[in-house]
Amino acid sequence: MRGVYIFFDSRGHAIYTGKARQLTLWKEMTNAFNRKRGDVQKIKRVNHPTRKQPYRTSDEKVRQITDHVVPLHELASYFSAYQVADGMINEVEAMLVRSFANDLLNKRMEKFGEKKGKKKSV
Repeated sequence: MRGVYIFFDSRGHAIYTGKARQLTLWKEMTNAFNRKRGDVQKIKRVNHPTRKQPYRTSDEKVRQITDHVVPLHELASYFSAYQVADGMINEVEAMLVRSFANDLLNKRMEKFGEKKGKKKSV
């Protein structure tokens, strides 16, 4: 079965969407769930002090908001998968990415809809 899938966090926000064209939906979702993403997938976090430390102001580097690389399997709570006809998989995935654009951790979302060799006009 081929199609598209969406991973959601515990609040119900879509955090990742993908497509399965060559592998089955289940195998592609498993691969995406466990894939190392390097610097692609980051979230903002604050390192909070441990107990019984003297008070420090928030301008110290230790308490600054920083980017942290977090694997999808630490963020995703559940998923949805949809069987899609082979000729429509790219279009349905593009629609999903555009629908959840501000929440997704997908890389290269701006490449959807571009033809090879053509640059997007601004």
